[in-house]
Amino acid sequence: MPDFQKGKIYRLKSKSSGKTYIGSTVQLLRDRLYTHKSKTDSESKIIIEENDYEIELLCDYPCNNLKKLRRKEGEYILKEKELIKELCVNKAIAGRTRKEYRQDHKERLAQETKEYYNKNKSRLQAIQTDSRRNDIITCECCDCEMQKHSLNRHLITAKHKFNLNKI
Repeated sequence: MPDFQKGKIYRLKSKSSGKTYIGSTVQLLRDRLYTHKSKTDSESKIIIEENDYEIELLCDYPCNNLKKLRRKEGEYILKEKELIKELCVNKAIAGRTRKEYRQDHKERLAQETKEYYNKNKSRLQAIQTDSRRNDIITCECCDCEMQKHSLNRHLITAKHKFNLNKI
């Protein structure tokens, strides 16, 4: 179990390009740097590959859990992105909830949804108008009419169960 009282926020920075990566850890910084070097799919890979990086402690942040540590990391990422937007290689803001992400990217997500709908319009309409899905059927137990896709919902209704008990 990690000791979050040893939490810290750090910056990995390329000396030549100025690119930065903000991270958090409970490890010693040299151990964390070793992990960055051994990972091949990390956001920090861009900086590591330049082979002229340094790691610096931004702050010690003793806390009680990972959520608080990630939240603090996210604050530093936001500050870094405000100062040097294109040089901060962090793709995600640590500690941010899905709701916060959707709120921050509302326009872009709406545009992507619209583009997806327009690109797949005929397929989506075909699913909606699938004749078999919309066929009208009658429940043998209680003589209720419904669309075929509603049958499972009907089977758990009080009316159906009442009529089922009569039989």
